[in-house]
Amino acid sequence: MFDIAKDELYTIAEAAEKLRISRKLFEIARKDGNGPTCVVIDERVRFTSTALNKYIINQNPHLVEGSEVLSAAAIALGGK
Repeated sequence: MFDIAKDELYTIAEAAEKLRISRKLFEIARKDGNGPTCVVIDERVRFTSTALNKYIINQNPHLVEGSEVLSAAAIALGGK
């Protein structure tokens, strides 16, 4: 679930850029079912900052709440 008042919405290209991976790699992860969860708005795929943060955590299970890396990821994605 996301909060439209707090979450940023990103296109596929923007989400890949935020994660600093190629769009092609991002698309492969999505097709394999390993990418971040998307929302569909008027038939357009978008990704929330929360979904991107969860994706980072899922890809890095050694990260825990409060860690510097997790905080940096949240800030980079526009979170607090």
